[in-house]
Amino acid sequence: MVISKNDLLEKFKTEIKPEMTSISYNTWIKTLDIQSVEGNHIVFIATSEFHKDVILNKYKDLILNTLAFITNRTWTYSVIDKDEKTKMEEKENPTLKKSSNRNESLDSKYTFETFVVGKNSDLAHAAALAVSNAPGVNYNPFFIYGGVGLRKNTFNASNW
Repeated sequence: MVISKNDLLEKFKTEIKPEMTSISYNTWIKTLDIQSVEGNHIVFIATSEFHKDVILNKYKDLILNTLAFITNRTWTYSVIDKDEKTKMEEKENPTLKKSSNRNESLDSKYTFETFVVGKNSDLAHAAALAVSNAPGVNYNPFFIYGGVGLRKNTFNASNW
């Protein structure tokens, strides 16, 4: 019996959901996707490197047992994160241009390249880098508070 990767993913999520708490399922399994199924090996796509590590280390037996239950076959699996998937796609198709997250309307003098780091701004610089490198992960939510005229509105991590 040949099963498509979308059908396999749907059945997998349906079967594994009752075996976990709803918070664990929603956090770790619901967002998983399948990149490929080759023979008895599945490549899952995780949302981040941390997500990938949790799937590989914490849920290995549960995932393998669920896949075996659904298909009556022994499986192996690996997990890549979205960044790895993007890099793989760029290698396979070099004509793909890497998309830029930078807003073209952003004033070039308000970028990380021109940010002056000193004793009074090193914390702001470190926090801004953490937020821009992993939006929604570190410092979530991220608020900046300060007096009038301190250019807080130009400090928008989503534009970097």
